[in-house]
Amino acid sequence: MPYIERMIAAESNTSSSKDEMEMLVSARSMRQLGRAIIDLIYNNHNALFNRMINPSPNINGEYNFSIVQHAFAEYPVASTKLNKGKPRFFLNRLYSFNGIGLYLSGEWYAVYSAQPVVHQNWPSINDLIRVLNTCFNACFVYIKTDNGHQLWGPSGAL
Repeated sequence: MPYIERMIAAESNTSSSKDEMEMLVSARSMRQLGRAIIDLIYNNHNALFNRMINPSPNINGEYNFSIVQHAFAEYPVASTKLNKGKPRFFLNRLYSFNGIGLYLSGEWYAVYSAQPVVHQNWPSINDLIRVLNTCFNACFVYIKTDNGHQLWGPSGAL
């Protein structure tokens, strides 16, 4: 696949600065892409990040990120492992929210033709893109290539 220098995503018949898109993050795995996006928001827009954290009404110690369910957890929940011993959360990165230490889920996935069903127990990249589009009033695009996963968005959005 050739290197993509830029993408044009026309929003309407009239050109605007939002038409030019730049690659914001790229990751080999969906797990790392989710973390890269959240890190950008946490580091560059901390007040926005804090406004979007909501305690889960269903599981004590879990937190949603706007409409993204199961995105964060406190240590007692985050330290639980999957059946094969793999951690469900990134335990090497702590996010501070109102004095509470939270860990980001590592179970990100995307809904696409090969996996068309929404999985209620994992945070969705699709929902995270919807959150970004709403918060930044922009058009973000997720791309899966042979080399990994990418997020494209308007210049300077994140």
